[in-house]
Amino acid sequence: MKTVAKKSKNSIHKNGNGEGSILKLADGSWRGFITIGFDSRGKQIKKWRRGKTRRIVAEKLNKIAAEAGSRLITRPEQVTVGEWLVQFAALKASEVKPRTRENHQHYLSKLQPELGHIYLHKFQALQIKRFYSKLAQQGLSPSVRQHIHHFLKAALREALKLELIEKNPIDVIDTPKGGRLVHPQVWRPDEVKQFLNTARNDRLYGLFYCLLALGTRIGELIALKWSDLDGDKLHIERTAGIVAGKLVIGTPKTRRSIRSLYLSPDVLEVLAQQRETQALERSVASSWTDNQLIFATSVGTYPDTHNVRRSFRRLIKAADVPNIRIHDLRHTYITLARDAGIDAEVVADRVGQDVRVTMQIYSQVTEDRKRKAARNLEDLLNDNQWHLRGTYRPPKSADSNPYGSN
Repeated sequence: MKTVAKKSKNSIHKNGNGEGSILKLADGSWRGFITIGFDSRGKQIKKWRRGKTRRIVAEKLNKIAAEAGSRLITRPEQVTVGEWLVQFAALKASEVKPRTRENHQHYLSKLQPELGHIYLHKFQALQIKRFYSKLAQQGLSPSVRQHIHHFLKAALREALKLELIEKNPIDVIDTPKGGRLVHPQVWRPDEVKQFLNTARNDRLYGLFYCLLALGTRIGELIALKWSDLDGDKLHIERTAGIVAGKLVIGTPKTRRSIRSLYLSPDVLEVLAQQRETQALERSVASSWTDNQLIFATSVGTYPDTHNVRRSFRRLIKAADVPNIRIHDLRHTYITLARDAGIDAEVVADRVGQDVRVTMQIYSQVTEDRKRKAARNLEDLLNDNQWHLRGTYRPPKSADSNPYGSN
């Protein structure tokens, strides 16, 4: 007589590759697990998921497998903060721009000496607090301290998601205070004119003019090609910069930065002059690299941003205008445009920013103006050529009474 094995209340079904083990529960729902590693005793580290159908559970487990991939950590209790931060930076490398990857390495150089030796699962909020305090004592700028905080927070959030830690110690830590180390500095209209008059005969005049007239980033202008100019429209689709001593061409900073700008007649005239100057340089150059760049060097190659900044500082000194950063030309454009009454959303669209960021820059400049307006009464009197002489004299007649007869 053939015997039939009695089925368990929870029946296990054969699964596809990567699905782990999925079983049906007595109540009709499904539950499954996937092994993502092993602990120090060789015991499997499992992640369980539950759902109304087998397909839902399988999709959840597949997602875990995809997220784990190279993130597989076989012994979580032996992983240090330093080891995890290095692995996290490596995982993010393919998702971020070269400049950001370089910044991550800088953050690691600050985090590793102080926190790298601590076991990840024993990491405490007080250790983070003390670390931030030490960075402040070292004089590290508020901006960099805030970036380090965001990097560490993202890494610990990922560790929590992968169940490498039971709770996130950084959740109770505030972002380092202090605001921006370098506040936006802008030129007045007369200072802009003074600078441009001085720079008029410089070969980089067109570049500086466009920075002031368009509010673009320096890397966006350097990467421009003549093919990006379409009639009275300019398409900004790439950026150029020096990373680790090498020229890197990539996409602009954000999705908003990929944009098209309508050009005013004065900018079109400057670009026409730039084309003529470039044609002359090309005709006399012993060799020419044809990159089709609008703002190329005298031999057709990409300009070095360090050299551009050096020329900018030289022209500032010659023009005798306030010493500002080349990035502040972007802030100057935003301020001039807003002062001229151009809508904030239009300005933000032209510079490729979130309107909230644009307004923050403008409001910071406005606050500086308000602060400068708090002047001594004596200075106001002297500036307006007012003089306090004698005492108050009443009106000569009732007709001259400014308050009327009632």
